[in-house]
Amino acid sequence: MNNARLAIIPALLLSMSACTGSDGQAGAAGPPGPQGEKGGAGAQGAKGENLTATPNVATILPSAAFTGRKQTVTILGSNTAWTSASVASFGVGIKVDSAKVVSPTAIVANLTIDPTAAVGDRDVTITTGATSQLLTKGLSLKLPVE
Repeated sequence: MNNARLAIIPALLLSMSACTGSDGQAGAAGPPGPQGEKGGAGAQGAKGENLTATPNVATILPSAAFTGRKQTVTILGSNTAWTSASVASFGVGIKVDSAKVVSPTAIVANLTIDPTAAVGDRDVTITTGATSQLLTKGLSLKLPVE
C-alpha cells in the first residue's frame, strides 16, 4: 500500500469517531441549516400544437345482455357531440327500439335481443351524419340462465 493511502486512514478514523458517541452510536441531529438561495427561472418550453381529443365510445352500462330479452343500456362517450340524429348499432339480432341522447356524451337505448342472436362480444357503433365512433367488444351477449 502506498504512503498517501496510509496517511488518509488516521483522518478517516478521526472523522468517524466525531460522528459517533463513546458507545459507537450516532449522536442527535443538529439544527437545520439556513435556507438556500432561490433558483433562477427555468427555460421556456417548446411551442405547443393545437390538439383535439378524439371522440370515442367509452363504455356501455350494463356491458352484458341476454338473448331473447329486452335490455336498457347507457352508452357513454368521451369528447363526443351526440345529437338526436345519432344512431346506435349493436349488430345482427339486436334491435334498437328507441334511443334518447341525454347529453352530448350519453345515450340511453332500449334494445330487443332476438332469441337466436349469436352469443359473444358485440361491437357498438354510434353514427352521427358522416362520423362514427366504435367500441370494439362493447356488449357481451349471453344465453339466459333458465
